[in-house]
Amino acid sequence: MKKFSKIVLSFLLAFSFLLPSVALAEETKKDDAAVGVTDNKNTEKKTEKTKEPEKNEEKKEATEAPKETLESKFPVVKVKKIILNEKDITDKQEIERIVKELKLQWSINDGTTKSTVEGPEFKVFKANTNNQKVDFVIGDKYYEFVGVSVNGDPGTGVEGKKEFSFNIIKKENDVVLRIHRDTLNLKVKVDGPKIQLKKLKVKLNGNQIELGKDIAIFAGSENKLEFTGFDDNFVVYKDGKAIKLPYEFTMAKNSDWEFELKPSRSVNRLSGTDRFLTALDTAREVNEKPETVIVANGRDGSADALAAGPLAKALNAPILLVEKDSIKKEVLDYIHNDNLKRVVIVGGKGSVSSKIFNELKGNNSTLKVDRIAGANRYETSQKIVKELIEKHKYNKEVILVDGRQNADALSAAPYAVLKKSPILLVSPNTGTVQAKKMLKDLEVKTSVVIGGDSSVSDSTINALGVKNSLRIKGTNRYITSQEVCKKLQGEKDYINSLIIANGTDKYSIDALTASSLLNKVNAPILLVDGKSYTDSLKKFVDDLKLSPFNAYLVGGESAISAEINNNIGY
Repeated sequence: MKKFSKIVLSFLLAFSFLLPSVALAEETKKDDAAVGVTDNKNTEKKTEKTKEPEKNEEKKEATEAPKETLESKFPVVKVKKIILNEKDITDKQEIERIVKELKLQWSINDGTTKSTVEGPEFKVFKANTNNQKVDFVIGDKYYEFVGVSVNGDPGTGVEGKKEFSFNIIKKENDVVLRIHRDTLNLKVKVDGPKIQLKKLKVKLNGNQIELGKDIAIFAGSENKLEFTGFDDNFVVYKDGKAIKLPYEFTMAKNSDWEFELKPSRSVNRLSGTDRFLTALDTAREVNEKPETVIVANGRDGSADALAAGPLAKALNAPILLVEKDSIKKEVLDYIHNDNLKRVVIVGGKGSVSSKIFNELKGNNSTLKVDRIAGANRYETSQKIVKELIEKHKYNKEVILVDGRQNADALSAAPYAVLKKSPILLVSPNTGTVQAKKMLKDLEVKTSVVIGGDSSVSDSTINALGVKNSLRIKGTNRYITSQEVCKKLQGEKDYINSLIIANGTDKYSIDALTASSLLNKVNAPILLVDGKSYTDSLKKFVDDLKLSPFNAYLVGGESAISAEINNNIGY
């Protein structure tokens, strides 16, 4: 019994020593769990959770893999350089432009697969890299094949043709393409006023060019010529016609073009069915409702009004024509406007009768009707001289013209207006004594002569008791009128227009009424024969360099031809 008790006691003692170890082991397990150490089951679960994204990524890679494989499967062709007409082109934008112009098409497998080249880098679909042959065709008619290389290896093709080929052995293939395009020569010349040409700039497709020198341009190319720098009132002409700017053209042949800078052109024809209505049309151009009008005979007595041009300017009055005993209804209606205050008849009763005087007066008791007249054309001009100097402050200098013919007096009117010097008709044998007295009374001591020695001689000038300061003359009436124009051109800022009238005796009456326009424009009266626009006339008009070009043609087509109307100023 004692022996059994000892055994039990020993067992209990041993067990008591083991309990702290067991407790320590349990605590250790708890501590390990607190810092993230798990058992196998938990570890397996966590491992499964961390592997799930990897499975998703595998799925994603599985779906994307075919796409990447598809894109990388076909080889790429890159046009790295183009040699055009032996000139290297490496600029990417320029290469792209040319590639598009070429209209290239490629094909493989004898044309079963083909496509259009849209740019300098493209994929050759359904091709392989195992020495795959690719055929090309140039679609543009102006370009020709010269040579090609891919990755440094030459391709094949016939120079001057449209077709070529090369073989592909890599996924990325660098191509150098040699091509040719015919060029044509363009030479550009520009004529015009020197002051405008100095400012002019001409550009071809954005690049400034040197005028008068050949420029190589690709055949069939579309181009733009720009003209800039010149004054706004000028226009560029080609082949006699104004062109639209910029000037666009397709180069089809060698060209030597001449352009011309000209002022803007305005040509107005003033005319009626006869001389009376032509004068009326001219008057309306100046003023629809004038306060004063000048009336003269439009037939035999037209010479009475030869000196009336400066008077028309001084009175701001148009010149109208009547018959001795009749007046057209249209003319009378125009005269009797609401603003009319005064009518001045130039010529005696033998030119404009008392009957017409009364018709002009009408029932208007406030209308003033005056008559300036002498025994002949010479005395009438003397009275106009007196009127202008005494009442309109004209200079004490006279313009002397031959009263035996009409032309020089008509050309003289604009010069007389500019200088504020009245026109005096003279003749070697008529009215010289009376004219001398009149000039002396008015204290006129100097003169200007319009016409040659045969028109107004030195002896006639001396007989008048004046000193002549200038003679303007030409070989005939037309050249004399041109010389007057040149003289006026020399006056700064005077000429802004040109009046053109027929200078023959048959139509010179139109030139008389053209003086009405001096109330509107500063212009010479250029006398022409009315038939054709001759080279000499064109040169004279061009040399005037009116800017802008503004002309009035006084008279119908029987007086001034359509040829002159259509060509003057161009």
